[in-house]
Amino acid sequence: MKILFTIRSLTGGGAERVVSVLSGLLADVGEDVHIITYKTSERDYSISEKVQIHEMPQRKDSTITKGMRIFDMRKIIKEIQPDVIIPFVGIVLYVSWLAITGMKIPFVLTIRNNPWTMPEKRLLRNFRDYLAKKSCAILVQNEEQSEYFSADLRKKCFVVPNPLSSKFIDNHKEIYSRKISKIIAVGRLHEQKNYPLLLKAMVDITKIKSEITLDIFGEGNQKKYLEGLVDEYGLANHVFLRGRSQSIEKQLQVADMFVMTSDYEGMPNALMEAMAFGVPCISSDCKTGPRSLIKSFENGLLFQTNNVEDLKDKMEWAIANPGQMAECGKQARRCLLEEYSSEKVLKKMQILLDYVKECE
Repeated sequence: MKILFTIRSLTGGGAERVVSVLSGLLADVGEDVHIITYKTSERDYSISEKVQIHEMPQRKDSTITKGMRIFDMRKIIKEIQPDVIIPFVGIVLYVSWLAITGMKIPFVLTIRNNPWTMPEKRLLRNFRDYLAKKSCAILVQNEEQSEYFSADLRKKCFVVPNPLSSKFIDNHKEIYSRKISKIIAVGRLHEQKNYPLLLKAMVDITKIKSEITLDIFGEGNQKKYLEGLVDEYGLANHVFLRGRSQSIEKQLQVADMFVMTSDYEGMPNALMEAMAFGVPCISSDCKTGPRSLIKSFENGLLFQTNNVEDLKDKMEWAIANPGQMAECGKQARRCLLEEYSSEKVLKKMQILLDYVKECE
């Protein structure tokens, strides 16, 4: 089967990482896999040599050239002649749909975030809902996302979780400290991740345990704002914005705990990777994803979304119970390897593709 993924880039984000891993898994079992991307760079995730990458023509950014992307993509699609198109993330969904107008190529809508709130603009959400009705199938990351759709549309929803990169499967946390001193958070410095909540919690946590530190890995539009909060809260000796890491597994190896404070998610890769690595985790119980991964006090801790008091309570409990948190980390790894292995994700993807073959 000739499978075409479309995506803005292959750098940085969770969706980009999923495309890089999933395309390789499909190519390894003999599928003819292609990716159209707006641009490539040296910072792209590694892509299997079996996957063919097609870069869009580079144009100066303007309203007219944005519209030209539809025609640029259409030209490449005509050359590839795919059996299915699977677009990932944001505006690429709509560009891809318009690019295949009249071409009768099965279209798979992908849901990569909380469908109740994303996209933020109502017009784009309405367009996305229209695409859900017109698409051959809908690829969701967990059952929670499929609950957004009507009963009729849920019949063509397929849960395909994010595949874990081999470096989080082949490696794991080897030493658990008898105390929790080093906390790690990973993700874009963006409003969605609600890092201000974590910084507020850290103000009281550092009073309880003066040697505790928090390393935040990621880049984004809130960097200066968060730097200001670190200074305002007097956390300069405790909280460090480390930027993007090219070897996050090394950071997980030395972390005593991982914390995610997002207001909403799709299926959080950073949380999955920390759990798979065996790091004890605390996460907001936000829509969607965390409750699919964590059973509180069994393989991690969940706190009420945007509730700083509940977050502090969970962090204080974790600090007071490092042994139980270590067991949560070990259990998290067992759960993730069992439920989200590459083999299981590939089988679910193949079930989706078999369904697509029957689409008229």
